[in-house]
Amino acid sequence: MRNVVTSLCPVLVNQYIGATFASPSPVPGDLDLCRWSAVSPYGNYAAVKPTQTITYSSCSAWEADRARWFAAGKPIDSPPGLVGHMVPRFTFVVTPIEKDPQTKGNFIVRIGFDPADPPNESEIFVTRPTWPGMSALQQQAIDEAVALILTHELGHQNLAGHTAKAHESSVSVPAKNMQDAANIVMTDPIWASAALQRMVSSGSQVGIVYDNLTADGVTQSALGGTDPPDLRCNPPTLLDTELVAGTSTEVLCFGEFYEGQRYIIIRGSSEHSTYSPPPSTFLHSDTIRTRFHFVNRGDCGGLPTTITTTDEPGSAPLAGELRTVSSSNSQNNTWTNPNTGRSVSESQTASASASGLYDDADGVLTLTATLTCSMDASASGTPGLNQGWPDAETYGLAKFRFTVSADSTFTLSATGEWMGDGFAPQQYPSVSLVNVAGPATVSIPLPAPELASGVSMTLGAGTYELQIFQNCPETFLNPDTATSNSTSVNLSASVTEGVL
Repeated sequence: MRNVVTSLCPVLVNQYIGATFASPSPVPGDLDLCRWSAVSPYGNYAAVKPTQTITYSSCSAWEADRARWFAAGKPIDSPPGLVGHMVPRFTFVVTPIEKDPQTKGNFIVRIGFDPADPPNESEIFVTRPTWPGMSALQQQAIDEAVALILTHELGHQNLAGHTAKAHESSVSVPAKNMQDAANIVMTDPIWASAALQRMVSSGSQVGIVYDNLTADGVTQSALGGTDPPDLRCNPPTLLDTELVAGTSTEVLCFGEFYEGQRYIIIRGSSEHSTYSPPPSTFLHSDTIRTRFHFVNRGDCGGLPTTITTTDEPGSAPLAGELRTVSSSNSQNNTWTNPNTGRSVSESQTASASASGLYDDADGVLTLTATLTCSMDASASGTPGLNQGWPDAETYGLAKFRFTVSADSTFTLSATGEWMGDGFAPQQYPSVSLVNVAGPATVSIPLPAPELASGVSMTLGAGTYELQIFQNCPETFLNPDTATSNSTSVNLSASVTEGVL
């Protein structure tokens, strides 16, 4: 997870120094903190020390060490893994310039600053943690974080350099000659030494404001930078996923005589994947079932009643891999009464799909599903023929189960659109996040014909299930009135960690 925030740039530091410190030491002429990435006139003067690796017994032990360090006020002599620190060290430089043209007997002397030379040079330290059983995702996050921590510390180097340059000044002192003036400025504590102290104090306050605004680099984006990934010891864990799409059609069927019977074809496709505990498993099944509506009427000339299930090989989808199951179904029939010449015709076409994916980039769990269903039905006939009403139904279903090990904020959102003239209240969607061990945590309100909604909540430790369901249910048509209608639905829903 990255804590990306809106950039505050430009950020003039003196207003923050004045508001933060009881004894402020402003930067002469002010300083834009967004220049942290611009190398100062001193260049890369700080020595970057080899990264120090700190070994822990576990990721949780590292988290506890970081918490201890922050609680203790971030003592630099006992840093935990995955922190950085920059120590700026400067010396004053005194340069005689000229006689003071305004004051007789005085000389102009320039007070500047240079980075200290070895062995007392400026230094940058970065630490990294390690522990047994570190995952590849954690290793990747640490590698990226270490590089970005170094970038943040180089920002300290650059700002300290800009501050030192801004504090350079010229003074006028009475002296015998220019060399004597330089000696006075170097040795009298009110001149060079005092200027160095002011610069160091100002640079320290600049560094503190820089860390405050970027949360020690965690939100470097506040000053236009890149935030490091959030290394998490116990991120949410995906347990399993399920996608289902089903369709059914039902029309009049006929044998030698009109029997008032109806023939039903049901098709379904499902995909179930499990992830934890490993190893992952996968099952994809396609089912076709045929039957009659009325058990005590004829079989329409011997139409079959069967159920067939076929399993397809495959593997559980990877992170970011979209999977889709779909079903389609179509029936039509026409019968003409040989005695009267009257006819009845029915036609039904139904389709449904369920698509879903999960992603865990940077350890942030995101679950997304899209359900579609459509149904077209028509019927025509002559008044007085009592043959019943054709029914059709399609639906899509998606479920994701996952565990949360500690309080985490999630956002549940959904968008939907219902189209056509076959709309009915039953076509409302169902979008909910359920605590498996308790009642529903939250459900999205279900207005129609359009939906665009979202809600954020904190989930405590436990197992949760995102449930998304949409159907295009039975549509009633009276062939005596020669009617037809069509319905189409698109529903998308997602759960993602964080506040959107």
